[in-house]
Formats: sequence, C-alpha cells, structure tokens
Amino acid sequence: MRQKLDVGTLLLALGAVLVLIGLFLDWYTPGGTAWQAFEIVDLLLASMAVAAIVLAARRLAVGEPGTPGWIQGLAVAALVVVAAELIQPPPGLQGAQRELGAWMALAGSLVMVAGAILHMASISISIEVGARDRRRRVPAVDRRPGAGPPPPDAPPTPAATPAGDDEDDGAQRTEELRARGEDDLRR
Repeated sequence: MRQKLDVGTLLLALGAVLVLIGLFLDWYTPGGTAWQAFEIVDLLLASMAVAAIVLAARRLAVGEPGTPGWIQGLAVAALVVVAAELIQPPPGLQGAQRELGAWMALAGSLVMVAGAILHMASISISIEVGARDRRRRVPAVDRRPGAGPPPPDAPPTPAATPAGDDEDDGAQRTEELRARGEDDLRR
C-alpha cells in the first residue's frame, strides 16, 4: 500500500515540537526559561505550537485533504514573536545573554515556516507501507529445481562440466559464455 506523506506537514510538526521544547529551556542568563522570563509571550508561543502539532497530527493520522490557510500565518507569527524576543528581551533582562531555549525556539519557528512554504507548494513524498511485492520466478532465467518447465520456444541448455572437475556438488551447471559465431547469427 502506498502512502503519501506531506513533507510540509511533517516539518511544521517538527518545528512546533522544537518551539515547545525551547519554552522549557533557559532563554536568558540571568532570567531562566520562557515561563519565567515572559508574561504572555510564553502562553502565545505554546498555544501556537500546540495548535500546529494538533493540526499536523490530525492531518497525518486521518489524512485530511487540506490544511487551513491560517496555519501558514501561524508559522510566520511564531517566527516574528521569537525573533522579536531575541532582538528585544523583556524589561529587566536588557543585556542578558541568549541561551539554548531561545535559539531552539528560533530554529523551530524557522522549520515551521519552511514546512508552511513546502505545504503551500504541495511537496510530498510517497513511501511503500506493507509487504514487499515478491517477484515470480521466470523459468527461462531461473533453472533451479522446481522453477517450472522452460517455455516451449526456449532451446535446451546442456549442462557443461569443466574439464578436470570431478566433484559434483549438486549444483546444476550451464554452458560457458562464448562469443556468437556467424552461424549463430543466421538462425
């Protein structure tokens, strides 16, 4: 069974998870995590990330055909909010150093925007899910025992034993590869 995965939706969900994780890591030194440093920006970013994750999960699990247009705006809004907090920290944290949480949230919001762009461009990949299709054996190529009779128009293939080989290991031998002569071409 072939399944189509939307790369944009996957990137959107991945970026949202990164933003959500970044909220729990230190953003500023001193200052702490986003939950400690912000008044409402942390709740705004968390709600945007959760909305993107829920939408992506629903789209991937149920296979909804379309994604609402507001999700692209949500990704851009998350990028703008994170970038604004990196450029202008909250009052009381002026001059504080940016830490891993802030950079992770920035990377996550950039991935969300990239996913939104790919989703708008309808770029997707197809993967094969399930058992592999087993190829049936062709008797003209496969001369193992039990492979079936050769086709009626196939010439018989005599087994050739190399000179000096007295061992019989049970394997079926075929003719040596040789160049075609003129009389072979006339047939």
